[in-house]
Amino acid sequence: QWSVKNPGEFWSRAWDDNQVIGSKGSTFFTQGSDFISSHFFPEASLNVAENLLAHGDPNEIAIVSILETGVRTEITWAELRNKVAATAAAMRAEGVVAGDRVVAWVPNITETIIYALGALSIGAVVSTASPDFAPHAVEDRFGQVEPKIFLAADGYNYNGKYFDCTDKSAEIEKLLPTLVKTIRVSQFESWIAPFIGAEANFARLPFDHPGFVLFSSGTTGKPKCITHSGAGVMLKAQSELLYQFNITKGSKVFFFTTCGWMMWNWLTMALGRGATIVLFDGAPMAPTPSRLFDIAQDEKLDFFGVSAKFIDSAHKEGLVPAKSHDLSTIKTIGSTGS
Repeated sequence: QWSVKNPGEFWSRAWDDNQVIGSKGSTFFTQGSDFISSHFFPEASLNVAENLLAHGDPNEIAIVSILETGVRTEITWAELRNKVAATAAAMRAEGVVAGDRVVAWVPNITETIIYALGALSIGAVVSTASPDFAPHAVEDRFGQVEPKIFLAADGYNYNGKYFDCTDKSAEIEKLLPTLVKTIRVSQFESWIAPFIGAEANFARLPFDHPGFVLFSSGTTGKPKCITHSGAGVMLKAQSELLYQFNITKGSKVFFFTTCGWMMWNWLTMALGRGATIVLFDGAPMAPTPSRLFDIAQDEKLDFFGVSAKFIDSAHKEGLVPAKSHDLSTIKTIGSTGS
């Protein structure tokens, strides 16, 4: 009740408790005549990527990526910062400036997060989709935002099958006439390689500067394009991670998601708590129904996030993970609604 009655004071405290880097200003909330005309932190300036990269120790692991095939990779905070700075420099070399849109049609892998953080460093706006979206479904979304750069999947594994995305990504490219550059995931490292060693350069922007475009599901006509303040998404997610879930530096956070779902954005924000985020790309029950519980056990997760549908499926499979697995590290299980 106090937080609802005193939104300025509450969010000012959330800013401080999350150790947000930037200038907060002396006004935290101005009440307008409605939701849209009300403003949080109207005097603030900050950069979302700078904040998400600020808290992890250089040699600790920032991101673990696991594919359905069993391939597991990890990246340290030092490597992540280095690659984000290089990505931002590569984007600037293509003419990307604050307010431009960059998009990705990709699996849930480390490169996607590096790409998004590079864009946010500049103040570019990020929109992501999953490679199981057909080309015209991608056009319905990305066509509305007129993107400059496109990160495209080469392919992905799902439920024991490999899906080649080469032809579809070429088709999507033709459907997006505003593009100046397309990078395949397999080309990502070579694209940023000339810029490795570039100094981190974070543009400090207003609090309500757009950071992400997400879309409604498209069940009632074309998907609706919804623009979110980057800092607003960050502060909201980080306050949940801190107050509701007690995620601290070194916590291991997992959420089963694709890049076509807002839980991907939420998971990315856990980096700002100094947490290690664990990505998984593939079918949640392949090759065995216990796959996600295996990951929870092997990675010693603190936070285990799944969908209501997954919980229902696990129940139908007769899984009893409390007996079959050592899940003693898990402090919180998160489920989406359904």
